[in-house]
Amino acid sequence: NDAGSFAPLTGTDSMSNTQYGTTYNYFTLSGGTITGQNSSNSIAENDICPAGWRLPTAGAVSEYATMFSFYNTNDLVRKPVSDGGAAFALAGRWSSGTHSQATRYGYNWSAINRNGSATNFRVYSGGVNLNNSTMMRTNMSARCIVKRIVEPTVPPE
Repeated sequence: NDAGSFAPLTGTDSMSNTQYGTTYNYFTLSGGTITGQNSSNSIAENDICPAGWRLPTAGAVSEYATMFSFYNTNDLVRKPVSDGGAAFALAGRWSSGTHSQATRYGYNWSAINRNGSATNFRVYSGGVNLNNSTMMRTNMSARCIVKRIVEPTVPPE
């Protein structure tokens, strides 16, 4: 099903004190630009992130991997931003009308999709899986990042 879908989740992650928020399937998250017909090895160039923001890449060498390198597992997964953590809520996912795996896993979409599945990262109390892949119709969280603007560098004279 390529239909748009989102599901607001009620509840708060007790350790990070972060509300679960809203989960999206990949078709909705891509702003309708990625569908089952064009989902082979592409990047969601248009997404529902606010202006000036975008979805990060995932995988072993990615923007998520770079971000994770700045945190130890406890800070990344459970520690609130106010205490120097990243506050990834373990909100689980929404699939087939059921909210599951809350408090155990946090799934966050990336900009990359491959062969009908979209890459994402999964955080949990034991660490991070940077190469997770899930069917695009599953609803999961999104963590937008600021679009990086590269300023031209003037070479020294």
